[in-house]
Amino acid sequence: MMGLIAHKVTSNYVFGIELVRNALNFLTWGRKVWRDVPRDDRGTIFDITFRRGVWNLYLSLLMGALETDRRNISLLEMLFEEAEAAIKDVDENTFNSCCFDKPDPGFPLSFFCNIKANAHASQAFYHATMGQIGQDCHENPKTIKEHFESAMNLYIEAADYLPEDDENHPWFLTCAYNFMELCNVPASRVMKVLERIRLALPMMKKIWWQNAQAPKPAWKSTYAKLMKVEERAKLLIAEKTMTLEGPFAWTAMEGISVGVGRPPPVSREDRRIYYTPEADY
Repeated sequence: MMGLIAHKVTSNYVFGIELVRNALNFLTWGRKVWRDVPRDDRGTIFDITFRRGVWNLYLSLLMGALETDRRNISLLEMLFEEAEAAIKDVDENTFNSCCFDKPDPGFPLSFFCNIKANAHASQAFYHATMGQIGQDCHENPKTIKEHFESAMNLYIEAADYLPEDDENHPWFLTCAYNFMELCNVPASRVMKVLERIRLALPMMKKIWWQNAQAPKPAWKSTYAKLMKVEERAKLLIAEKTMTLEGPFAWTAMEGISVGVGRPPPVSREDRRIYYTPEADY
C-alpha cells in the first residue's frame, strides 16, 4: 500500500520501487514456503493472480521512474527483465477456470491477458528508448533499426492480447504506428494497423470515453490525426499513386498538391505522433 501511495500520490518512484519490490519478494517467498498449505489458511495474497497484480504495479513504477531518467540503462534493463519474467509466469501458469472460484469474464483479462499485454508494452518501451539513445549517440544504424522494429512488433503483440474495446488496444497500435516509417514497412501493414485503430475506436469510446476526464491527454487529437492519415492514404491507393504492395507514401502525408474534391494534405506534425513515455501505459 505504501508503494502504491508513493507511486500515485507523491510520484516518489524510487521509494515506491523499493517497497513494491520488497512486497514481490515476500509474496514469492510465501508461495514457496507455504505452497502445500491450503489456500484458505495461507491467505489470498499468496495467490498467483495477486502477485501478478503487484508485478504489474512494479512495471508501472519502473516506467514512471524512466520518464524522468530515460538514459538509465540499468533501469531499462531491469524493466525488460521484469517484463520477461512476468510473461514467463503467465505462460507457465495459464488460465484454467477450474482453478478459481467462479471467475467472471474480466478475471482472465485482468490477471492473464492484461498482464501479458503490459509486459510486452514495457519491452517495447525498452527497445524504443534504446533506439532513441542509439540515435542520439550515433550508433550503428542497423542496431537502431532492430530496436525500433522490436518496439513496433511488441506494441502490436501487446494490442493483440487485449480486446478491441480496451482503451490500450488502439493506443498500443498507435505506438506501433510511430515506428513504421523508421522501419520502412510496406503500405499494406501500415494500412492494416490504421484500419484496426479506426475499427476499435467506437467500441473503446463506449466504455472509456463516457467520462469527460477519461481520455488521456492528447489521445483524442492523436486519433483524429490518424484518421486523416488513413483517409489520405486511401485516396492515394484509389488514384494508384500508392500500392499496398509497395512502400507507404510517407512524404505524401506531409503535403502534396491538392486537387478538387481532395481532403487537405496531412501535415508532418499530424502524421507523426511522436513517441512519449505516457504512450506506453
